[in-house]
Order: sequence, then C-alpha cells, then structure tokens
Amino acid sequence: MTLNSSGPISLGGSTSGQSVNLEVGNSATTQISFNDSKVRALTSTSSGTSLIMPTNFYGTSYNYTITAQAWGGGSGGGDQGGSRGGGGGAGFYSSGSFTGSVGTTYSVTVGGGGGGSTGGNGGVGGTSSVNSISAAGATTWPGPGETGGNGVSGGGGAGIGSVGGAGGANGGNGASSDRSGGSGSGVSQCSGGGGGGGGSGSGGSGGSGTYGTGGSGGHDGSVGANGSGYGSGGGGGGGGAAVGGSGSYGAVILTVPTSRYSGTYTGSPSISSGGGNTTLTFTSSGSYTA
Repeated sequence: MTLNSSGPISLGGSTSGQSVNLEVGNSATTQISFNDSKVRALTSTSSGTSLIMPTNFYGTSYNYTITAQAWGGGSGGGDQGGSRGGGGGAGFYSSGSFTGSVGTTYSVTVGGGGGGSTGGNGGVGGTSSVNSISAAGATTWPGPGETGGNGVSGGGGAGIGSVGGAGGANGGNGASSDRSGGSGSGVSQCSGGGGGGGGSGSGGSGGSGTYGTGGSGGHDGSVGANGSGYGSGGGGGGGGAAVGGSGSYGAVILTVPTSRYSGTYTGSPSISSGGGNTTLTFTSSGSYTA
C-alpha cells in the first residue's frame, strides 16, 4: 500500500490510504505515536525530528525490498550395475529481488535432493522458488547411469571414458586407462558429485563450491558419498551392488531490512542479523509474511 498524496492522513483509523497504522501493518486501533519506530521508518526520519501531519506522510509506503537467493536440489549419483556410475549434477542457482508488500505472505519452496541409484541414473533434484525467483533442480543424463548428471556444475563421468555432465562448469570425463571416475565440477555456488571408479581406478572427487561440496565417487562395489551443503550432487556408485550418493537439498535465502522485518514466518528457517539486515535461510519449505 501507499498513503495518499493529498487529503486527510491519521495515525489510526480503518481507511486504507489514510491510516498510518494500516500502512505499517498494525491494526486500526493500535496505539502509535510520531516516535514509534515504524513511523520513523515510514517517514525516513530519526527519533526526535519534527514531523508535520499530514505533509511528511503524503505518498509514503512501508513496502520494502526483499533480496532472494535460491538453489535447486542436486541430483543423485547413478550406478551402472556391474560397472560404475556417474556423479550427480548440482542444482541451479538464481538470485534477484522483489517488493515486499506489508501483510502479504510469500510462499517459499525448497527442492529436495535426488536419491542415489543402483543399476541406473540417480534421481533428479527439485526446484526451489520464492515469488518470481526460481532455481531448477539438477537433472540426470537420459542415457546410461555412468554419465555425469547435468546442473549448474556437472557431475563427473564414471570410468571407461564416459563423459561428465554439462553445466556452468562441466564435470570431468572418466578415464578409460584405469577405470577412474571423473571429478565433479565446482562453481561459486554449487558443486557436482564425482564419478564412480572400478578395477584399478578410483572414484572421482566431488566438486567444491562456496555453499556445498559434491559427493565423491565410490570404487569397486563401494557406495558414492552424499552431496553436502546447498544443491550439491551425489557421488557415483562404484559398480556391483553399490549405490550412488544422494544429492543434497536446495535452499532459499531471504534478506530484508531489519527495520522492516516482520518476524512472521512458517517453517524452520535459521535467522541471523547484521549490517542493518535480517536474513532467513530456508532449507525446507515455508513462508514469510512481509
């Protein structure tokens, strides 16, 4: 909402566009004064500064900018049955901002990580989103389980020369000489898992990024490690009865000015503050009311 640019303005009352209480998210009858912190934030003035009613209130709005980051879930590592599996890809990353309208509830969806597989491709990651900002989960290659998963950074391919998954940074190819798994790739936000190895080879290492690490690939019957952090891919299984590692869950992070923070949310976000802002980190779905 925004207060009217002309006509009467009052601290209380039930008329939208006229009532300061309604503009700042209070009930119509809430006790409020010029030195209330919400009034000072609304008028961009400091405590003790003189205010003139209605002049200093015309055209003001208590709405504020919410900055958001989203990570999609990582895909799980695959397994090629008697051979070895490709590592999972990292979930995609997106960021942006939108205007938080006082009293409006914004749903937060956090994508889960894909499960690891034995005898095929790992599961795909889920999409994370809030308002218009969305980050897709990582996918798996639509072919043999030895191929690295696709994402913002690709998973490593399994041994015998299979290819790493495509992404903002491609996963490493598996080596044909000793059946080693390729390494997962890492970019600044997310990381792919390493490919599984077999024979005299070894499992590939997971990629490393600021917000997570891809799982390392298994070797000759050992399981791939799970991805950790936000949206990282699971490691590929090492063949036989081995299972690829699971991709890690995505995340949504909201940053709001502390002076406007409502304290109203659902779910279980971790909350921190600093530099004049309050940050809510969701690793499971929930909501925030501006």
